[in-house]
Amino acid sequence: MMKKIVLIETSDVATRYAALAVSALGFQPLFIIGSIDYYQGDTHTQLKEFPYLECSDTRSIEAVLESLRTIPENSIEAIISLVETRIPIAVELALVLGVKGLDCALARLNGKQYVSSLIPEYSPVSIEVDEDSDFATLAQDRFARCDRVIVKPVRGSGAAGYAEFSLSDPQYHRKILAHVQSCMQSLGASDFIMQEYVEGELISAEGYVAAGKCNFLGVSLRRKINNTESVNYFPADKYFTEQVVQRTKLALEAIVLRSGLQQGYFHSEFKVAGSTAILIDANFGRVAGAAISEQVAISYQYDPVLFFKHVIEVGCLQSQATLDVSSPIDTISIFYGLPVQARIHEIQIPPGWSLNHTRVLDPFAVVDPMGKDDWSWIALVSGKAQEVRQQIDGLRIVTDKGIFTPFYIDGPEHL
Repeated sequence: MMKKIVLIETSDVATRYAALAVSALGFQPLFIIGSIDYYQGDTHTQLKEFPYLECSDTRSIEAVLESLRTIPENSIEAIISLVETRIPIAVELALVLGVKGLDCALARLNGKQYVSSLIPEYSPVSIEVDEDSDFATLAQDRFARCDRVIVKPVRGSGAAGYAEFSLSDPQYHRKILAHVQSCMQSLGASDFIMQEYVEGELISAEGYVAAGKCNFLGVSLRRKINNTESVNYFPADKYFTEQVVQRTKLALEAIVLRSGLQQGYFHSEFKVAGSTAILIDANFGRVAGAAISEQVAISYQYDPVLFFKHVIEVGCLQSQATLDVSSPIDTISIFYGLPVQARIHEIQIPPGWSLNHTRVLDPFAVVDPMGKDDWSWIALVSGKAQEVRQQIDGLRIVTDKGIFTPFYIDGPEHL
């Protein structure tokens, strides 16, 4: 009997790559998902190509165990999740079942307040809050030197629940409470992080930990349209001073040392201003989302399936194998949408198209304009930098409000 590697939920680009990587390792992939109907576009299509089980709540250990009772005992080799919000449950599930899994330290590192307490010298002021918190007192105490704060769910993705508040606004405490209560209702969130707002460029350090050692793949530089991420450049180390790049490395090495982490990928976000870099989201335990994982593979001339094979080997099979990261190629990924709300009828791909293209939405789905959050994406494109810039504007998006070219931000003049 071929043993299984269980993947709890999935992300936009990772589904087929991760499943084929599991097969290449000699195991059968098995996705545990809340519902196939929660997914759209190419992710939905790819999920249907591989075995999956639906579960009433993939955040509940009891519910996931109930779903797994339908498969033979001793048929699971390992459990992993490539989704940040499901890392703690993947860790716990592997321990309960006595199988291979993600490093136990990752369950703690999934908490933003814990990471901040580990490396205060690299972190903004932050504290966990809920609807009963006294925001006025916090502003006068912990955040007395801050002009602005952000409030977001402790566990979340896609900028959902992210909001900024000015502490000079006399109504800030009421507005923060209203935001928290709104997120509790709309997102099911219960715990939030209140964090000092940090100005600067948004970058992320991509890499992995094997045998307790950090292996850096490079820096990604992202640009947003308001709250929607729209473009990612990799590698982007050359756009920053050695002092900045070194500071990101020192911060992550400190996390690994102080947490005792031995294995796992990371996609750690920093804000860079001048010669300093401040960690705003550690994102340990998973490879980058959106199309950034494709970019890293393209940059180092790896088939994405082989790259995800390494992600899984390091993540849940305790592999100490390293990647050859010499001579990277400049790559871009673009996460595009529309400037207006519209219903998507069709995406027309031009002749000669050679880029990776992942549809995030189903045909006839309604999409909000770019700028609200990362749920404003229609599709993700990745490839070599020059080819992306040559081809991206050849796409046509047919909607109920007319035909559009992709709406995104590139901004090469700033680089």
